[in-house]
Amino acid sequence: MLLSMVSCAALFVLYAFTGNDQYKKIGLNLLKITLAIVFVFFGVLIFQRI
Repeated sequence: MLLSMVSCAALFVLYAFTGNDQYKKIGLNLLKITLAIVFVFFGVLIFQRI
């Protein structure tokens, strides 16, 4: 999860420096996938506690 967040940050930094919209698009898609993974991960942890 941490590696995905670092990758998102790197893509947004590349977008800020280059202005290439492709980096922003890939970064947003990766962020959505990462957030889905995080919600599933914590959902499983909460479900195990019940």
